[in-house]
Parts: sequence; C-alpha cells; structure tokens
Amino acid sequence: MPKTKSDPRSRAIQLTKFWQELGPNTYPLDIENLIEGTIQRSGFSDQLAIKERPFDNFEGALVRTEGVRKWTILLNTDIENARRRR
Repeated sequence: MPKTKSDPRSRAIQLTKFWQELGPNTYPLDIENLIEGTIQRSGFSDQLAIKERPFDNFEGALVRTEGVRKWTILLNTDIENARRRR
C-alpha cells in the first residue's frame, strides 16, 4: 500500500524537513518550538500535541487519531539520553 501524506512516517519526515528548512536545525529537537513555530509557519493545519511520560515498550511515537486531524507525539521520559528522547 503506498504511503500518503497522512501516514505517520510521511508526517515525521515532513516535520524533520520543516525543522531543517525553517527551524534552528539543532539537536536535540525542541519539540515545543517545532510545533509552535515551524508547523504554524508551514501551513500545517492538523492538531498536534505532546505527551511525555514513562512508557515500558518504546522510546517515542507519532500517532494519528483515526478519523480526525489530530496527532500526538509520545515521548518516553525514562530514556536517559536526551538526544534519543528528542
């Protein structure tokens, strides 16, 4: 099945490109700055939220809520390496 622009992987690639082109392009990523600055300037109209908490089985994820234009970035606060966490 071909990837679409609403596919999470495609959106993650798009977010990274926006950060590289429009943001300070530094690491670790400042997720809040990415959302508030880069995304708003790009015309990205979907809703995007961040949830930071401990997770047992993964480091992070970009999840889309089915049927609506809402995305959530999940960040595992148990990851000690800040670069891996961001």
